[in-house]
Amino acid sequence: MPESQYLFLTQPARELVTAIDQRGRIQCNAILPIWLKRTPNLEGIQNRFPIALSCEYDSANPPVPFNGIRHHLEVVALALQLVKPVDEYSDYWLRFDDNAVRILERSATLALPESLSDPNLAYQLHNATSPEDVRRAVDLLPLLSRAMESAGSWTHPCGSIHRALVFFGQGYSVGLEPLPQLCWAAGLDSLYASKINRRLQGAQEISRRLQTVFGRDFEPYNAPTVEVPGNQVRPIRRLHDIGEHIFWLRNACIHGGPIPDAAWLSAANAPPESGYAYQLMECTEILLRESLLLLLDDQAMFDVFVDVNRLDAHF
Repeated sequence: MPESQYLFLTQPARELVTAIDQRGRIQCNAILPIWLKRTPNLEGIQNRFPIALSCEYDSANPPVPFNGIRHHLEVVALALQLVKPVDEYSDYWLRFDDNAVRILERSATLALPESLSDPNLAYQLHNATSPEDVRRAVDLLPLLSRAMESAGSWTHPCGSIHRALVFFGQGYSVGLEPLPQLCWAAGLDSLYASKINRRLQGAQEISRRLQTVFGRDFEPYNAPTVEVPGNQVRPIRRLHDIGEHIFWLRNACIHGGPIPDAAWLSAANAPPESGYAYQLMECTEILLRESLLLLLDDQAMFDVFVDVNRLDAHF
């Protein structure tokens, strides 16, 4: 019997919807028949979610086990999130056949009061997935699929990159500040810290390695995938100034301590993004995302980061 699974895009740009209406569905994965297309004409769904990732198959003979199909849809959604982060990027999933909707599910990890469950960062508020974002995301899929292959995390052949990707995704599911920053800092730690020499770990060393990759004067808010809304203001934040502070903030959260400096918090009645701690959270996400994009775009760098010896030699 024909069956389909859908993972809905929550913030598609108007030009993406128009492109699909005019030129038809977009192929996203050559391994499985995954397409970006108009959602099925079901009451209450199409108006809210006009575009979805979809996989259609014969339920009696699926191309991979049932959970594997959803996994592949989520990997494509993760690629889109790396290129252009949006809110609730993989939360809404549907499985149905020609007779009835079987499941319409929102991720249980976000079953929090609405005021507590919005991990969307302020700099991302105007983000929407464009046709160009889709093209770049598809280009990431060969290495991303390899890094996200189903395997035990402790023995995964892509070890640190796999865990960094998991931490990246989890940062969008935990909701409550400062937990997203904790996840994203853990992702940076997973990527950059030495796995074989404890003296080459910690805030100072990871900051140094980040500066080796991006340059000491790198400004996260000027990264190519970042566009701060015009009604918001961010000061200049350079990597050599904030690198260690990212991990001071992470450590305060892990150890249950106070914020390193009370002045890092936004003033009363000021927007949250005016506070230094909030900006550190945004910059942590940007640095992790830009690092993962760099590795998924470059096979040679990817191979360096999955080899514990070559990683230390590189830095």
